[in-house]
Amino acid sequence: MYYMLALQTRPHEASTPHAAAPAASRGASFVVDGMQFAYRPGKDIFRNVSLKAAPGEFVALLGPSGCGKSTLLNLLSGFLAPNAGVVTIDGRAVRPELDELGYVFQAPNLFPWLSVQENVRFGLRMAGRLGRDEQKRKALHYLDLVDLADVADELPNRLSGGMQQRVALARALVLEPRLLLMDEPFAALDAITRGAMNEELLRLWSTLGQTILFITHDVEEAVFLADRVIILGFPPDGIDSEVVVDLPRPRERRRSRTLPRFAELCDVLLQRIAGVMESRSRRPLAPGTEPVQ
Repeated sequence: MYYMLALQTRPHEASTPHAAAPAASRGASFVVDGMQFAYRPGKDIFRNVSLKAAPGEFVALLGPSGCGKSTLLNLLSGFLAPNAGVVTIDGRAVRPELDELGYVFQAPNLFPWLSVQENVRFGLRMAGRLGRDEQKRKALHYLDLVDLADVADELPNRLSGGMQQRVALARALVLEPRLLLMDEPFAALDAITRGAMNEELLRLWSTLGQTILFITHDVEEAVFLADRVIILGFPPDGIDSEVVVDLPRPRERRRSRTLPRFAELCDVLLQRIAGVMESRSRRPLAPGTEPVQ
């Protein structure tokens, strides 16, 4: 499963209505209520985490290394089970095999012996969806959406890193999930390619309307993409705070990143993360709460 998602805030914080969702959103609602998780007794990672996402929201998850962002995403996807609390998509308990759920990993993880089209088609084939010809037609459709239809018959090693990540995105989208989880999918790309992928992702989101949760270490990437940014504290604190991104949409690199408000929001997020780091340095490390992925 390969996909992405979006969230809200702690229950005691005011929630701002989502004003920038795609016009014809087909995203899923998402609820986490009282979630707790520990890898073993005494090693608490999260305590009483609660958050929500409206259909079609785009939320970025930001925090210092070791705060548990990837662990949280694995809990939200059903790859890990919480020790307490519930995680639901459109009211259904989350499981990795749910049709509503999609995941895009840090690396493309393409099968090197399969063509680009066959990589995109792979999920449909494993799920037994549609006939062979319809699977191929659908794979080509999503490759066209990410502007890769002309390399459908190539092997992945013939493609650049950015192109491979677009194949991975098409592979997630071809299953048409309503909730898309993305775990730093562009972290390994150069700055120019990464910026182009950010714009490509926003274009697809505005067209397809999934709910998205996007993990990143990049403050500017979070502000450019998201409607809201959630900042994680170190274990077992969970969510530290959130910042609503009130920049106008549609967003473009050359325009949005030059707005004074863009710089202000980046500064706010940097201050929040600095606060998380400072609070960590002022307190002793509790047994069993060492940093995690």
